[in-house]
Amino acid sequence: PIEATAEGSRFFSPASAAPEQVQGIATTVATDIYALGVLLYEMLAGCPPLDMRSHAPTEIVRAIVETIPPLASRSVAAMATKQPDLAREVADARRLGEPGALRRQLSGDLDLILARALRKEPEHRYGNVERFAADLRAVLESRPIAARRGEVAYRLGKFARRNTAKLLLGALAALFAIAFVVGMVLQSLEVARARDHAEARREQAEQVTAFLIDLFRAADPNVAQGRDRTAQELLVEGAARLQRLELDTSTRAALATAI
Repeated sequence: PIEATAEGSRFFSPASAAPEQVQGIATTVATDIYALGVLLYEMLAGCPPLDMRSHAPTEIVRAIVETIPPLASRSVAAMATKQPDLAREVADARRLGEPGALRRQLSGDLDLILARALRKEPEHRYGNVERFAADLRAVLESRPIAARRGEVAYRLGKFARRNTAKLLLGALAALFAIAFVVGMVLQSLEVARARDHAEARREQAEQVTAFLIDLFRAADPNVAQGRDRTAQELLVEGAARLQRLELDTSTRAALATAI
């Protein structure tokens, strides 16, 4: 069906109507960019960006204003699954042999160019036809396109707004997972610190024991050569020896306390 705009001076088809047209907003060159985007989308993918078949008028308006068209390559992939014969026919008409080749050719720069031309917000489409054409020439010449600079972030933002609840649940799950991992790491570090501390205490005890055993060995008659040494003499000798040893502060304190 053909519908008139709010001004009554222009006519459009719902299949190629821009959101501002069905909303009765003043049209600009961005509206023509949208119509060119619809035409190019259908020429490349073999199907319109939005399926208007068997839709009530109110549903058509809502789809034009709110529904973001799928990327052209995804439309080809969906067609290959649901209508394989039609998909092969479309690919043959474009001399690509099979739908997979058409999908790969559309994926990337052409997807982004069409997505920018079909933005719901007029101000986010191409500013003029020359810029639209410049990106298409860039694809043909294997040069970077301007649409790539903003389209990915735009579509990610739209996806986030459409899937806020799922993203929040995913973020919470990720936070719980991170908290669990951090907890396990901290617990492992604490266990390792406790193990190192216990090992240090064991080594310290062995050093103290060895020192005292060596000290009191001086009281052995074979070592003292028959001289009867008192405990006081042994402790004084031990304190003097302790000053000459290279020990860590903790072990030195433990030996001094033992003496």
